[in-house]
Amino acid sequence: MAVDERTTAQEVEFVADGLTLRGKYWPGHGQPILALHGWMDNAASFDSLAAASALQKHPFIALDLHGHGLSDHKPPSGSYGIWEDLRGLAQVTQQLRQDFSAEQLILLGHSRGAIVASLLAATLPDQFSHLICLDGFVADAASGDDLPEQLRRHIVDFAVPPKGGSPCGDLERLVAARMKKGLMSDQAARRLVERNTELRSDGQRYWRSDRRLALASPVKLVKSQWQAVVDAITVPTRVFAASRGLGPRLVSLPITLHEGIEVVPVDGDHHCHMEGEMTEELATQIAAFCRQR
Repeated sequence: MAVDERTTAQEVEFVADGLTLRGKYWPGHGQPILALHGWMDNAASFDSLAAASALQKHPFIALDLHGHGLSDHKPPSGSYGIWEDLRGLAQVTQQLRQDFSAEQLILLGHSRGAIVASLLAATLPDQFSHLICLDGFVADAASGDDLPEQLRRHIVDFAVPPKGGSPCGDLERLVAARMKKGLMSDQAARRLVERNTELRSDGQRYWRSDRRLALASPVKLVKSQWQAVVDAITVPTRVFAASRGLGPRLVSLPITLHEGIEVVPVDGDHHCHMEGEMTEELATQIAAFCRQR
């Protein structure tokens, strides 16, 4: 990856385990930020945050996780459990550290991406200096005794042959539906929809996203496992909890947080990092947090 002056985002790609992860890169000369988006979103989720004035000095790399945006789908034998991203992300992390001659990266995630980031920081704590979670942190814990039913759902879901791609509708209708579902502005919804769809030669728009993202995982982690994950996170961690998103759950997690993890309530919806003044406010708080050691 060429390290040059920040202008507009550049498209980048990484090959890990034979699959291509694509994303967006905003150049800079400070400590790199690796950003992971939420479920059914993509790298465009971070367009506004990466361009915020408070984060201008940081090289900012936002990935399309597998099955999202422009990145490859998992092979027919693959699935999209939250831990399935870790091996490829570990390889991308190593490449970025080499490209930027950086001992550590700043790790940032939103929603599902924040859960994946927490697992990654717990697993490879020496490779990250800070963990920033936007309206997400750990997933809801399973009870444990529902494992057979969870496995059954996984098998049944994946037994259904994938349907052939069919047109998903015109852009304006898709944007309107995304705005309604995600409680976001036209601009934010449009960024996500445009990257998660493609306009083909027949003049019709088709989803790029892998339908298997909505299928059941084989297992879910129980409370003791999530507690072990949290206990293993040794990097300074800031969790921003959106008041009209997952905030009410995040401020009352049923696990013990150690003193290096701080939950900070913010006034906003689940995608508030994409929206206007809140983007700048979050960027300012993130930049200040990353200056702390």
